[in-house]
Amino acid sequence: MVPVPPVTDLPLQNARRWLSPGEEQGFLPNIPLIVAQEAYVRLVEHAASDLELEVGGALVGILSIDRQSRSQFILVEAALPARFTRQGSHHLTFTQDSLVELHNQMDEAFPGKQIVGWYHTHPGLGVFLSPHDTWLHNHFFP
Repeated sequence: MVPVPPVTDLPLQNARRWLSPGEEQGFLPNIPLIVAQEAYVRLVEHAASDLELEVGGALVGILSIDRQSRSQFILVEAALPARFTRQGSHHLTFTQDSLVELHNQMDEAFPGKQIVGWYHTHPGLGVFLSPHDTWLHNHFFP
């Protein structure tokens, strides 16, 4: 049985709106994504920790329903850097040890939350999803 998302207010008081290139072209996201400031800072800090090799991790949060609009949104409350990865300047692989540690962190620090996404860097290459990134995302985060 799929749990019913909680109904809450959209947390916009400390939010900034960022439009993706797709949105600028008129494509709307299926589900809006709100990233808490602490999660954003942690993610940027991790991304800047290695400017030669790719780094990545998991996004932790919850799917909710906005009280006013009744539409769904995802709130990212934490970014967990993945350790024990195999990394290079143009690749990043989450190993079994990476996944075990991420799930252990989830159980200990974020009960009731779930992994709602992932991130990784492309040092010196800009922001984009490679065909492999898109495949991974579609298969693990439908």
